Amino acid sequence: MNFTEFELSCAFYLYERYAHYGCHFQVSGGLDSSSPDIIVSRNGKHVCNIEVKEPIAQCSQFVAFPEESTRSFIYSSQNHPAIASDSSNAILSEMAKDFDRYKMPSSKELGLDKELYYDRIIDYYSSFKDSKFFMTRESVDSGNFIFFPTSSLRDYFDVTACYRQKKSGSHNPNRNERDILPALLKEHNIKVTSIIHDGKYTDIIVEADRGERFVLASSTDFQFKRIGEKSYRVTCLGKTNNPNVIFSIRPKLPWKASDWDSFENTILG
Repeated sequence: MNFTEFELSCAFYLYERYAHYGCHFQVSGGLDSSSPDIIVSRNGKHVCNIEVKEPIAQCSQFVAFPEESTRSFIYSSQNHPAIASDSSNAILSEMAKDFDRYKMPSSKELGLDKELYYDRIIDYYSSFKDSKFFMTRESVDSGNFIFFPTSSLRDYFDVTACYRQKKSGSHNPNRNERDILPALLKEHNIKVTSIIHDGKYTDIIVEADRGERFVLASSTDFQFKRIGEKSYRVTCLGKTNNPNVIFSIRPKLPWKASDWDSFENTILG
């Protein structure tokens, strides 16, 4: 199950459990890491947001550049959010204290106080993504759903962090990218029955199946991933390769009892 399928399975589980209370669960995250994964509303009014994570997963990141002249690390304005939080600055300040050790990105653990990691992760999801709750499951393969307030993340997950190079991720095509798509498909002799844009996702229906996945290169690299018979979802692949502070989570075992009461009190009032 990939992450989008997992988000859908979480939303469906919540719908079955709470729909009769007038609750609606909109899957919003997908490829857009700056959006909440699930938006919860009740009787047409927004209630809260939920972050969905597999038990072992990356849990946010930000780009920072080493600056030799000041022996410091500069938070990129291209991050989301564009202005560094106090918790992000605290990590960069600790890295600057041993600049020569950290200036060359690697996959090694940073070795900083883990409270710095927890503070940054919780602040990012609570403040920037406005996600009040986390939802996961007992194992990557199966298991019961686990639910807890974002502020309690340190009780459920162990965290690690590294500073390494990472290619930028994919995103849903914007308007300009959608405009060049028809000509690109024609250039590669791909006959298309229709191009569908629903406000968030862009899909194409082709006359002949093209396999599970294919990529077309241009000023923007387009990826096409099969979602049905002769049907493909279109995403744009990033081309930058920047140093990132990357956080990862792994469950603390045994799992604590899932904290559904806090969630139910929020959505049912």
